[in-house]
Amino acid sequence: MCGFAGIFHFGRDEAVDPSVLERMGTVMAHRGPDGRGAYVSPDRRLGLAHRRLSIIDLDGGAQPMVRGDAVLAFNGEIYNFRELRARLEASGARFSTRSDTEVLLEQVGRKGLAGIAELNGIFGFAFRCLGGPVLLARDQLGVKPLYYAVVAGALVFGSEIKAILEHPEVSREVDVDALAECLALRFVPSPKTLFRGIFKLGPGHTLSCTESGPRVQPYWVTHPMYETFSYESDAIDTYSNKLARAVKRQMVSDVPVGLMLSGGVDSALVGALMRRATGERITGYTVGFEGGEKTNEVEDALDTARVIGLEHRSVTVTARDYERFFSEFVWHLEEPSGNESAPAAYFVAKLARPDVKVLLSGQGADEPLAGYDRYLGERYSSLFRSLPPGVASAFLHRLSSSRFGQKNEKIRRSLQALGESSTVRRFVHIYSIFSVEAQQQLWQSRDSVLTLDERLAEIIDTRRRPAMGLDSLSQLLFVDTRLSLPDDLLTAADKMSMAASLELRVPYLDVELVEFLETLPTRYKLRGLSRKWIHLAAARRVLPARIVRRRKKGFANPVDRWIRKELGVSFDALVFAKDSLSSRYFRREPIRAMVDEDRSGRADRKRNLYLLLCLELWHRRFITRS
Repeated sequence: MCGFAGIFHFGRDEAVDPSVLERMGTVMAHRGPDGRGAYVSPDRRLGLAHRRLSIIDLDGGAQPMVRGDAVLAFNGEIYNFRELRARLEASGARFSTRSDTEVLLEQVGRKGLAGIAELNGIFGFAFRCLGGPVLLARDQLGVKPLYYAVVAGALVFGSEIKAILEHPEVSREVDVDALAECLALRFVPSPKTLFRGIFKLGPGHTLSCTESGPRVQPYWVTHPMYETFSYESDAIDTYSNKLARAVKRQMVSDVPVGLMLSGGVDSALVGALMRRATGERITGYTVGFEGGEKTNEVEDALDTARVIGLEHRSVTVTARDYERFFSEFVWHLEEPSGNESAPAAYFVAKLARPDVKVLLSGQGADEPLAGYDRYLGERYSSLFRSLPPGVASAFLHRLSSSRFGQKNEKIRRSLQALGESSTVRRFVHIYSIFSVEAQQQLWQSRDSVLTLDERLAEIIDTRRRPAMGLDSLSQLLFVDTRLSLPDDLLTAADKMSMAASLELRVPYLDVELVEFLETLPTRYKLRGLSRKWIHLAAARRVLPARIVRRRKKGFANPVDRWIRKELGVSFDALVFAKDSLSSRYFRREPIRAMVDEDRSGRADRKRNLYLLLCLELWHRRFITRS
C-alpha cells in the first residue's frame, strides 16, 4: 500500500518540474511513511513521485521502479504475484527482487492490457516504456483509488486528489452537476469528482495517454449468467473454498497482519479462516462509540475473539474525539460522503497501527451476497406490483402519509421505490437521499437539477446493462457492487485506513469470488426474510450458532444524537455562514425546515444534515481554504 502521483506532458514540449512532483508526493506522506522516491524520464516528459508503505520485500520493492526503458509507480498489492512470477520465469523473465512490484512491471511490460486482466489484487498504477504512452490502471472492483486531470497538454494523476491539486494549473472549482448527484446518492459517482476537471478512473478501467491525449476504456466487463448446482451443498462447498482461498491469498505479507473485527458474522468468518490458514495468534481490533450502546459491538467482538482464538483490542470513541477528527476526516476523504460510519475505519486503523501494517476486514460481503434491507424490498416488490392498481396505490398513499412513513427517511425512500414499475427508476428511488423533487426546492438555481433525473438513471443503467440477463434483484446487487461500493464505501475505507498509514484488505471482494457469486441465482442469497443465505450456511460450518445468528450492526455510531447536540452547534455555524457552500448554492428555508424537523423529532433528517455538514467542511478545506 502506497501513494503515487505523476505528470505526463503529452501535448507540450516542456520538461516536468521536479519541485511540483516533490509537493505532490509530500502531500500524500501519510500513505507511505517508510520511503519516498521520484523519477523523471530521459525525455523529461514524464515525472513520478512515490510514497511507500513497505509490506512485501521490505528492502527490494522501492519505487518508482525502473527496469530498462520501463518504469512503474504502484499503489496496492498483487495477491497472485507468485503465480504470475512463475509463469513469467517460465517465459524467460528474470527477477532481482522478491516484490510484487517487479512482477507487475514485467507482467504489464510483456503483456500490456491483456496482462492487467490476469491480476488478482487491489491496485492503481502508472506504467510507461520510454517513448510510448502512459498507462494508468485501477483494480477490477475499485478497492484502490486513482484520479486524473488534463490541463493544457498535460496529464496529471495520483492516488489522491490532494496531489493533483498541487499542480499549479489545476483549479479548485465546484462541479455543480456532481454536487447535485452527490446530494442524491450521498457520494459522487465516477467518473466525476466534486472538483470540476478532476476525474476518477473507474474500477476495472485503464487510461492510455498518447500524444493525442488520454483514452479511457474498460478491461474487466462481466456478463454473468446463472450457474446451476445439482446439490445445494455443492454450491456451499464452492463458496467456502473460494472464500478460504481468498483469505489465504490476501494474507500475503512480510509484516504482521491483523483483523478489523466487528461483532457480526462477516469479520468473524474471515478471522476464523485466517486462523486456519496460519495457525498463528492474530489480533482483532474493534471500535465502540460513547453513547451508542444499542449499536456498540465491542462485547460481541470480544466474544467472537475468544471463540475463534484471537487476541483482542478495542477503543471507545467519544463525541469530542469524533468532532475533533471531523475536519481531518473530510481532508483525507477528499470528497463529501453521507456515510456517517466511515470515520470508524480511521479509529480502528489508528488503534492497530502500532502493532500491524495490514488489516483484513469483513467489508464487501453485503453487496454481492444481498445483506441489506433494501434487497428484501426489491425481492418482494414484484409481489406488490401484482396487486390491483387501486389497492396498491391506496396502500402506498396511506402508509406514505402516515407519521411512520413521514418520519423515517429509509422507509420513505422504500415506499417511493415500491410503487415504481421501471427497474432503473426504482433503483434511483432506493439510492436517493435528496430526491429530485427535494433538490428542486433546495437549489437557488435549478439548472443543475433540470437533467438530474435523467443523469441518475443513466448512471445506474450504465452499470446495470451487462447484467440484463439476470432478475432485478441480481441486477441491483450488480449495480451496488459497481457503484456505491467503489465510489463510496471502498473509497472511504482506503482513505481512512491510509490516514493512519495502514493497508486495509477485503477478502469478500476477491475478484474470482465476486465473479462466482454473480452467477448464483437469488435463492442462494435470499430465502424468505433470511439474507446472505449461502454465506450463513458456510459460516455455520466454522462458527457457533450464536455468532452466525447475531443481528447485523456494522460499525454504527450515534451520529443522530450527536448531530442534534454536540455537532449541532458546528452545523449551524458552518451551514448558515455567509461564505458557506450552502449560502452560495442553496436556499436557507428548506435547510432550516430539515433542521427543525430533525431536532423536534417530527422526521429523521440526520443523513441529509450529515451530508450537508460534510459538504461545508469540504468546501472550507478545499475550495475557500478558510
